[in-house]
Amino acid sequence: MVDKITNIIQLYLNDYKRAYYLRELADELKKPHQTIKPYLEQLVEKQILIKTERKNIIEYKLNVKNPTVVNYLVIAEKQRLIDRIEKDALFHRLFKELSSFFQKNTFIIFGSATREFKKGSDIDLFVIGKQSLDKIEEQFKMIYNKELHITKLPSLKNFTTALAFEIRKNHIILNNPEQMIYFFKEVDKVF
Repeated sequence: MVDKITNIIQLYLNDYKRAYYLRELADELKKPHQTIKPYLEQLVEKQILIKTERKNIIEYKLNVKNPTVVNYLVIAEKQRLIDRIEKDALFHRLFKELSSFFQKNTFIIFGSATREFKKGSDIDLFVIGKQSLDKIEEQFKMIYNKELHITKLPSLKNFTTALAFEIRKNHIILNNPEQMIYFFKEVDKVF
């Protein structure tokens, strides 16, 4: 049950204001709408989602006024990360290499590398912090033939709205997901 709810919430990670029709959710989750509807109703009952009905159309969106929604988003972000780590050994290796810097920096993979590390393509890595990653960058290029394309900002204050939208469209947050969710909500002005 938790997995199904987390999978539903993951659909909202790229746009907190997005509304989904019941059929869209079923298509995205590759499940019949009769299977997911009880989970959606449970989220509505908990006031995590808002349900809107118009004639034959049912629409669901995040209840951004409920502060508990942030916790659901954090769990969904972490599950997305875990799924990716378990699926891809190279992604796991990058995660391990960066983990020693997690305390003072935030790392986000964005762009096409969030789905898979394709041969010949680079890895877009967004860094919030001042950590030098020259050794890791060199190592990945030499050992794995993967170029890290690093975009770095010293703090969230230097983030532009355009960059925030670009990263949020397709991302995996490696650490500090709660901080990033609050930042993205501020960009959206939705909570």
